[in-house]
Amino acid sequence: MDCREQISFTPVKIGKKNCYRETTLKLSDSTKSYLRLLDLFFRPSEVLGEDFPKIFLDRDEADYHDYHKTLLATQGFLPWNGWLFRGQSHADYNLATKFQRLCFDRPLKKDLFDLEQGIIRDFRRTVGAFYPVFRSIDENDLYEYMSQIQHFGGATRFLDVTFSIFVALFFAVQSLEFRSAIDDKKKDESRKCALWCFNRMWIEKQYKKFLPEEIKEMYKDIDEFGKHPEIQKAILRYVPNIKKNNGLYENAFLSVINMTPDHMNSRLVRQKGSFLMPTNPYRTFEDNLFNMVLSEKDTWNILKINIEYNNETLLYMQKFLDEMNVNHSVLFENMEGICHNINAKVRIPGDAITVPRNAQ
Repeated sequence: MDCREQISFTPVKIGKKNCYRETTLKLSDSTKSYLRLLDLFFRPSEVLGEDFPKIFLDRDEADYHDYHKTLLATQGFLPWNGWLFRGQSHADYNLATKFQRLCFDRPLKKDLFDLEQGIIRDFRRTVGAFYPVFRSIDENDLYEYMSQIQHFGGATRFLDVTFSIFVALFFAVQSLEFRSAIDDKKKDESRKCALWCFNRMWIEKQYKKFLPEEIKEMYKDIDEFGKHPEIQKAILRYVPNIKKNNGLYENAFLSVINMTPDHMNSRLVRQKGSFLMPTNPYRTFEDNLFNMVLSEKDTWNILKINIEYNNETLLYMQKFLDEMNVNHSVLFENMEGICHNINAKVRIPGDAITVPRNAQ
């Protein structure tokens, strides 16, 4: 593969409309091919070619809030500034929250919103016994509790994203396995992980178009960022209240909110983390997200980059990320992360963990 080859995005149709843009970045056996990932971040105009201005430069300041407009000035040298990223180990995986994977299509039927509130209530009641600091959190600050539940591995409506393209790449490749000789029969099958990219500035402008009028007034009067507990409750309960009143709730308030908690835990800080939250709890994350796409121009704000790799390029990526200090030890800062990082070092060249003979 020519490492200077440009890639282009094609629209992906779901139902009757185009919902996002997709491309594939092929990494070959060349020791330099993985550097296209660096070029994609630092020199995207060279990688994206004619698509570059459609993604970054064809922007009208009217499309953004006042506190986002300063980010537009960075597009010449930091074009990804203001974007969110998510890495997934398999390109064919959907965007789905832990709550969706756990609770949708289950055999025991129960209202999804009631299930969500039960999870929060159980966590709030018990976590103080193990982490007394949580007793100081306002019990009405539901976003804060949901972010902590997510932190400890619980199921919430939040989808993990990051402001760092390299952290997202880590999550895309850290669990991938090398193909052994016994897998020769599969050697011609392409392996792809995926890097999702979301324009946060567009999301924060776009979802407000779907806010009910009464909640829009709360944004004006209480908190323009929508983090006040009263706004949280209004947003989380809006669709369930329609359902309880026998209204048409399935297509109500379909959008996605970007939310970063006011009180960041250490893992969120290390991972430069944030969350995307679907506003209709009865529909999938993708249903909520793609409902916000109202025009062809909007499709350039949700990008999926499939990364086609092999054993060699997977090794280069993992080694590069470790050299960047983007590894389990740093991102998870606990004993489990340290042990995962030791496991990873077994197969990374130059990071031998064998004991010297004179030390035995």
